[in-house]
Amino acid sequence: MSKSKPKAVKAPKKTAAPVIEDAPELTTEAEVTAAIAEAIAESKAEPQDARPTPQGRSVIPPQVKKGYVNGNCGDEIAKHMGGMDIVALGQWNGVDTKGRWGHLNYGMQRMNLGNVLRRMAKEGTEIRWSPR
Repeated sequence: MSKSKPKAVKAPKKTAAPVIEDAPELTTEAEVTAAIAEAIAESKAEPQDARPTPQGRSVIPPQVKKGYVNGNCGDEIAKHMGGMDIVALGQWNGVDTKGRWGHLNYGMQRMNLGNVLRRMAKEGTEIRWSPR
């Protein structure tokens, strides 16, 4: 007969008790239960997030998207990157785009490379736009 270890049991998540402001003195268990049930019902009726949910698959709210022209922020880095091969651009600037971000989609790779190039420009490093 082999002894097996007992399975670990996760403790239930603690949730904050509803706060009842200006609550009357409750004396019976039934009164307490009714007051808690009412507070829970009120909290579920209130919207949890007032932001509108974006339509489609994008996580960017439509009002934010309107500020982007041609799918980018419109700064000089974004303008220069338009239509360029990001792998080559990364190589010219010492950034291994496939090694660092190969698991991401093209848009996220482009965004990350743009952020690296912006940091380089901020630090005063020359950005190479061609192989030279």
